[in-house]
Amino acid sequence: KWSKFILIFSHHRPFGLRVAFKQVLRVIKEHDAFDLRHGVKTGTIVKNEIHSGNYMWYSPVYTSVVKEMINFSSEFWRSGDVYSNLQKKSVFCDLGGGLGKPAIVAFQTGKFDLVISVDIDKELVDWSNKNFDTIKNRSQKSNRLKHSNLISMRGNVESEKDIETIFQKIESEINSKNYTLFVFNKNSYGSSVLNNSLKFLSKFCPGSIIYMYQNPVH
Repeated sequence: KWSKFILIFSHHRPFGLRVAFKQVLRVIKEHDAFDLRHGVKTGTIVKNEIHSGNYMWYSPVYTSVVKEMINFSSEFWRSGDVYSNLQKKSVFCDLGGGLGKPAIVAFQTGKFDLVISVDIDKELVDWSNKNFDTIKNRSQKSNRLKHSNLISMRGNVESEKDIETIFQKIESEINSKNYTLFVFNKNSYGSSVLNNSLKFLSKFCPGSIIYMYQNPVH
């Protein structure tokens, strides 16, 4: 645990003590505090073998970034897409979900009828499922968020069959084709993979799509 902070401090030390300390505190606030508060493990970088240079290894996203992306897009949806159709449902799908942090944040907002995290790595999917079990157990005990489900599944965003399976899962869970799909992606893949995933998402999605994409790496 401490080795992580030492590495962060050492990396930023050439820019000054203040910068180095500030970055360590930011990581604690954005990663470790989230895991400690919710009893999960999402703040670990996982560098499993990746077969494409277009894919990124798992690196946890800042909590504040996830919240800002979700809040901005959901307000856009409420003021536009759902304004003329109050019965329309909303589904959050994180493509390249890793250990499930964005999905947990989305689940806890209570804004979505279904939350799904999808990743190509089986180890990450199994790990995120453990995190989701913890979150769901806590929410049930506090009688909160029972209307929303939280799911992790394995899938390749460039596979037409896998994308179709995701939509089949969505419609079986919410029993409706009347929904807006919120797709979340933070640093999981570059533009070529993005274009392939958009092609299949557009093919199978029965309604509108709001795509939350941020990738300073690619």
